[in-house]
Amino acid sequence: MNRLLRGRARRAVAVIVLLPASLMPGNETALYSRCRPRCQARAAQARGVSAKRAQRDLSFARRTGEREFGTRHACKRLYVSLKGIILLREAKAFKHFKLRARDGDIGKAEEFYFDDKYWAVRYLVADTGSWLSDRQVLISPYALGQADDAERVLPVGLTKKQIEDSPTLASHQPVSRQYELDYYGYYQWPYYGYGPYSWGYNPYLVRDVALEGTINREQNWDPHLRSTRDATGHHIQAQDGELGHVADFIIDDESWTIRYLVVDTKNWWPGKHVLVAPGWIERISWEEGKVFVNLSREDMKRSPAYPPSAHPLDRDYEITLYRHYNRNGYWADELTTREEWAARSKHEERKKA
Repeated sequence: MNRLLRGRARRAVAVIVLLPASLMPGNETALYSRCRPRCQARAAQARGVSAKRAQRDLSFARRTGEREFGTRHACKRLYVSLKGIILLREAKAFKHFKLRARDGDIGKAEEFYFDDKYWAVRYLVADTGSWLSDRQVLISPYALGQADDAERVLPVGLTKKQIEDSPTLASHQPVSRQYELDYYGYYQWPYYGYGPYSWGYNPYLVRDVALEGTINREQNWDPHLRSTRDATGHHIQAQDGELGHVADFIIDDESWTIRYLVVDTKNWWPGKHVLVAPGWIERISWEEGKVFVNLSREDMKRSPAYPPSAHPLDRDYEITLYRHYNRNGYWADELTTREEWAARSKHEERKKA
């Protein structure tokens, strides 16, 4: 890795990691050598770069890829290969984004449904105003695009007609397994409950994937969906006593995973907020409204401040946070999972051959 270019807007940060040319796949290596000088020039101004300026750098690589290869698919591969992008946002920040379907705006994000095993966001619940006001409008991450900070828009890859004709879920009605099967069947997306990973037979969200008719449809686990709105306010129970309450969630809107709970500790330390990763949670009592963590109050008191004052919430901050608690970062665990998945996939291909 060479350097980091940071852009920030309302606690949203794009971390751009430039990879060595030796790691670039196929034809992207030659194009990388052409993009690299400008990217490095921007990286030299790592501190204080605006989100708008960072976005221009990202657009540069995208446009160059389109001119060089002539296809959006090729430029997307370049975009992903050239830069590892981490976007972390508070769940409440999404309320400021317009949800834009293919044929017009449909409303704003109201809350999220997530499961308490993988802490993956399963649905965005849309506030559609007077349109479809008598039902819950759920949008899967399969349909969500990259948020546009400049326009405050979150793209939805569906038409209004598709959303209107989707399976109906009455307001305040819980999301049942049968509803989810109907929902995923309607959109022809693979259901995440089938398979050993967080996204079914993939350890990460893969868009543009067809529904496999030959997949073993055995339910590997029973998802319990929770609402970010309902979970907000739950009390945090440390190893040696109560500490605060859940004020918000930090969502990675590339993988659509909840990375942290934002804990408000104002009753103990005025003005102090700390982050708790899902991996540090021992258990949750939804009945009592309590989240039990395997951390001490003193360790949490001495943890890095949130929101960070000098730098954005980026990988450097995350590394500092995990080192404070002497824990391995989630990114290392996810890399191991992906390597295991790749080995398993190769084994399955050999068996078919």
